[in-house]
Amino acid sequence: MSEAESCTTWAYRKRHLSVALTPDDHYGGAKTGPTLCSSTGNPAYAYDQAAMDTVSLRYSNRPQKKRIADLPPCTKCAKAVRS
Repeated sequence: MSEAESCTTWAYRKRHLSVALTPDDHYGGAKTGPTLCSSTGNPAYAYDQAAMDTVSLRYSNRPQKKRIADLPPCTKCAKAVRS
């Protein structure tokens, strides 16, 4: 398994993990992808900090105040990494 990277969804409530983040031109090359806790019945798509900052700067002209590193970890993602 690739090394898991921190990311979050637009809800910005938890620090998720993903091993499939890829550069996305829509977000200026910042990374997006599915979370480890994502499933067919419950898909979760997430964004790295650069993607969240890009959107915030685009629409509010200031960087995102919340930092992914400060969010509480998603226990389902953490469990997926351990298994």
